[in-house]
Amino acid sequence: MSNFEKKLLNYLENNLDKIVFIVVILLSVWLRRLYTPLVDITNGASDYKSELSVWVDYYRGLSVKECLSNGIGNYYVPYNLLLILASRFDIEAYWFICFFSYVFDYVMAFYIYKIVMLLMGYEGGRNSLEAKSVKVLAAISLILPMVVANSAIWKQCDSVYSGIILCGIYYFLKKKYNVAFIILGVAFSFKMQTILVLPFLLIAYFVLREFSVLKFLWIPGIYAIAGLPAIICGARITRVYGTYYRQTRQYGAMTINSPGIWNLGLSEYMYHHVAMAITIIIFAVLVLAITVKKPKWNDRLFFYLLGWVVMTCFEFLPSMHERYDYLAIIVLTYVAICYRHKILPAVLGMHLVSACTYGKFLFCFDVNYTLVAIVYLMAYVFITWDFVGQLFGNER
Repeated sequence: MSNFEKKLLNYLENNLDKIVFIVVILLSVWLRRLYTPLVDITNGASDYKSELSVWVDYYRGLSVKECLSNGIGNYYVPYNLLLILASRFDIEAYWFICFFSYVFDYVMAFYIYKIVMLLMGYEGGRNSLEAKSVKVLAAISLILPMVVANSAIWKQCDSVYSGIILCGIYYFLKKKYNVAFIILGVAFSFKMQTILVLPFLLIAYFVLREFSVLKFLWIPGIYAIAGLPAIICGARITRVYGTYYRQTRQYGAMTINSPGIWNLGLSEYMYHHVAMAITIIIFAVLVLAITVKKPKWNDRLFFYLLGWVVMTCFEFLPSMHERYDYLAIIVLTYVAICYRHKILPAVLGMHLVSACTYGKFLFCFDVNYTLVAIVYLMAYVFITWDFVGQLFGNER
């Protein structure tokens, strides 16, 4: 072997993490550039063509003040500001809409990195081999099929609220509770689905007893502040602050293209109160068990709890869309990769089900919802069993 080859191999070995990281980042950029212009899928559905582009075109003929006072669609004020901004430029709106989601794809990856570094105890040793590998693991989130499909093909914004939530959770784990709740309020102002983390916050409040219940007021407070631009411009207060209430009344179905348990029975919307009651009972039973058994908590368990809580809400609450377990899949993917390898098959099952339901909406794939509901339920039961075992010391 020549000296040049030895030096080259040594360089590659010493910088492998940087090389892989750069390759993953470049691949993530290429995938987004490739799929951003994709708006017309044969036989598929498109939120962009049916809603987002229509709303932007509506805003093109109005002043900014008129846009805010006569808001259209079912998004709250902050996201409408993005649509208004897109309407000010004479280019296809999907560039603005996608780019905004892409920014938060990378924000999400950054806070995955920060959280995993914290959970694995690497924050003090960033130059170790393990710490360097975390950077690559976090970057991989950018090329997960669900993440690329959501932001680039679907033109959706689930990474926006998920990235902001993960930012808030990082500061929550750092015990900077004011900062955490303010950030979670920002997330709630972008997407109502942030409410799915509320059981996590309530359980953490009960368990930790380190912060006042008044901290929760940051969330509706930030929501109220976010609506002020529209109100100042003349929009009715009830229309602005009632945005999320109207969303809850928009769909009268137990599942909306999602693999929830109600695909297996009680699928009529008349049972939605039963679904909500069962969800509350599940969390109440967990709190009761915590009260009796008094388990020892750590940051890893809290992060696991976050993923499990969102997955539980997605599995049992009514009117869940197929995208609403986005945060659960992201969190549980990194729980599985970093410290609970045992649940990897279940998490892969979640990714597979997500691919099926996304494919149903975007490409009109033929999906057997009874089958995907069974697969998702099996994944849920397996993850629940593992989480409970971890929490109460049956398995460490």
